[in-house]
Amino acid sequence: PTCEWIAKQGFYVCRFDNRDIGKSSILEEAKQSVGLMRLLMPECMACCERVPYHLDDMADDAVALMKHLGKEKAHWYGTSMGGMITQLVGLNHPDAVESMSLSVTMSGNMGIATPTLRTQMGFLKAPKSDSKVDIAAFRLMFCENYLQGSRPLVSYKQHEIVCEEAYARGIERRGIPRQLAAIKRQVCRDERLKTMTQFPTYIMAGAVDLLVPIANAHHLHSLIPNSQLEVFPEMGHYPDPTYTLEYYGAFVKFMKRASAKKTTSEKPALITEGASQREPATP
Repeated sequence: PTCEWIAKQGFYVCRFDNRDIGKSSILEEAKQSVGLMRLLMPECMACCERVPYHLDDMADDAVALMKHLGKEKAHWYGTSMGGMITQLVGLNHPDAVESMSLSVTMSGNMGIATPTLRTQMGFLKAPKSDSKVDIAAFRLMFCENYLQGSRPLVSYKQHEIVCEEAYARGIERRGIPRQLAAIKRQVCRDERLKTMTQFPTYIMAGAVDLLVPIANAHHLHSLIPNSQLEVFPEMGHYPDPTYTLEYYGAFVKFMKRASAKKTTSEKPALITEGASQREPATP
């Protein structure tokens, strides 16, 4: 597993479920007037919306967890939606950040490059049921059509293992529309990101990403001072396990360089933010 491999490189790793998904609290009392079809419309055309929570709230959750674990500062890694949340950790809680690694994500500027309508419509699909067979079939379909790049995502055997682990943890889909609403109605961070100078930032992107097209990574890089960008030519939206040394090794080296500047002997902490459950978590 990737997190175990990173921990062996000398990091204290914390990976957690965001609010409203997985094993974290499900906010059934949250009121929402935003349907999935409506989220395909620009915000200016969707009046009387009520989004139950925002990405800023999820960033506050993450920092509260870090402090609960007794850590005052950490390296932060976020993929997709997790990368958006991680940016807000850096903007709203800069003292909690040692370094920041942003993977296949965007600045909140919807005018740079967005998924095609066909790709967006993929988020309206759902498994036929919550049975193990239907969940596995759906995840495979979603991976093959929307996540993988020109390199095959994972072998069928690896896919079965990932699905088995996900199913064993429990499948929770009620929070997905609320998380998608937080993503689609996020506030553009362009101007604020220009001021994020307190720590180094590493941006990773897949050249053939359908969900967050590569132009968004170049845009992020142009905004964030002291950032570096690495593009992986064959990668789509998901850094699968076959990239462990190539992809994860690169950002581990980045974190080690940032850690080398510290004088404390304490093991550096890494907080990793995942994507929404519609996308498979890194095993």
